[in-house]
Amino acid sequence: MDKKTITIIIIVVAVLVVVGGLYYGVNRWRQQQLANQILKQVYGVNSTGILGGLIGGGGTIQQQIANELAKDEAQQKADEVKEAAKTPQDKYNETKETAIAGAVSPVLTNEIEPAIKAIFGQAKITSYGTGYLSGQSGSFGANFKVPRVITAEDLNKLSSEFQNKGYTVIANSTESDSGEVTLAKGEESSLTISYSGDDQVLEILYWQLSAQ
Repeated sequence: MDKKTITIIIIVVAVLVVVGGLYYGVNRWRQQQLANQILKQVYGVNSTGILGGLIGGGGTIQQQIANELAKDEAQQKADEVKEAAKTPQDKYNETKETAIAGAVSPVLTNEIEPAIKAIFGQAKITSYGTGYLSGQSGSFGANFKVPRVITAEDLNKLSSEFQNKGYTVIANSTESDSGEVTLAKGEESSLTISYSGDDQVLEILYWQLSAQ
């Protein structure tokens, strides 16, 4: 084999080595870019370069991920502690009140809400809906948030408030952490008030039994 042929072979081999190296490097770069994108979107960390994260810059990629997860867990625990430290009044203050409109407004604002405020001092309507149990158009359900945990004594006092408004007690039951009372005003309307647990919410169901 002459020198010219040997030279050509050497050149071809060198070109193949260079091309192969470039192909490998480009693929590794693309893989690294994809890994960076995933790490940034999922964990908020970033690997710099093909060897990024393996040396310097806060340790390995795995360590960065572990650190981020630890931060998330610590934040979650801090939020839980903060939530547990809130008083019933704090929770009440954070509650947004719902605006009332339509045919249910007079009963809610002029009859039910004043009775609740007479017992708890404050109350916010957080939700309401109409058309319960095929009642008349004035029937509705509503939730009221109050500034303290509700007790059986509160429910009894609230029952008395409605009796003063002309209602009669039909049924009354209470347990250690829940209670319900149903009252009626003749054949005109029926009212059920209930609570459960310590979420400071009174649930109201009002049926318009006959047109007024």
